[in-house]
Amino acid sequence: MGIPIPQSELNRDGSKSLESELELRRFSMAAAPRITVEELKRRMDSGEDFTVIDVRNDNAWTETDTVIPEAIRVPLNKLEENLPRIPKSRPVVAYCT
Repeated sequence: MGIPIPQSELNRDGSKSLESELELRRFSMAAAPRITVEELKRRMDSGEDFTVIDVRNDNAWTETDTVIPEAIRVPLNKLEENLPRIPKSRPVVAYCT
């Protein structure tokens, strides 16, 4: 069941406006389940198929030697413009500090 979009937030063709899309994404991110690093590693080791997005800030990125195999590196403040890089065919895990 999705979030109802008020008629005022639809484009003339009935599609959702950019503002309503962004609001839905914010809602979805806030409601997303969280997992621990240990859980992520366990799931990776078991071969679960998902996409990891590394959204650590620049300071965290330069201060560590931790690299997540096959992760897509996207600064959090540029996530919206990088959405086309993120596959929609499997679950996504965002890694942040």
